[in-house]
Amino acid sequence: MKIIIRFCILIAISFLLASCGKVAVSTEQSQNGSSSLEVEQQVAAVVRDQVSGNYGVYDMKGELLDKLNNNPIDVNYEVEFKELNQSEIFSTSAQVELESKYTKLWDTELNAIYNKLLSKLNPKEKELLIQSQKGWLQHHMKESEFVNQVFNLRELGPVFGSQGRVQMHQAINGRIRERTLELMEYYSLLGNDVQFVFIGTKK
Repeated sequence: MKIIIRFCILIAISFLLASCGKVAVSTEQSQNGSSSLEVEQQVAAVVRDQVSGNYGVYDMKGELLDKLNNNPIDVNYEVEFKELNQSEIFSTSAQVELESKYTKLWDTELNAIYNKLLSKLNPKEKELLIQSQKGWLQHHMKESEFVNQVFNLRELGPVFGSQGRVQMHQAINGRIRERTLELMEYYSLLGNDVQFVFIGTKK
């Protein structure tokens, strides 16, 4: 009986390893077979799916999750990203400009929700949030500096290639966006209604 059980376990492990191998191969093929434009369009298409509904140990449900998943910044970004990719002025510089624009929008939202959250806290809680935000900002800046130095400013040349600047801006954007949504969740957990400063112009 023990031999049979061991045999079944070995078969199960073999199937799992085979499945993992297939997934890895198909992902590799997809990356190598797709054009840069296709990859970027896929990135834009999943931007709004990044809100997982859980930050740390906190659950977001219902109206708040819908609001964050369909926020005006992401909606606008998707439309502008698609328009740029289909336009005659499409270039790396144009992409960087677009990413920079949305980094500023998310930065504005981050500062707004940070100050709103501060206004709802007692002195001890305020100090904790201030220290938390300082820690996040330090991580954000150091991470950006590390990536830029190691993968963009190397003596042997940039590791990322021509799209490196775009990818770096997207990463910066993503970190600011994630922190903003995190603070929005905290604000909501205290019984407040989350509102975005930015009013979308695209649909």
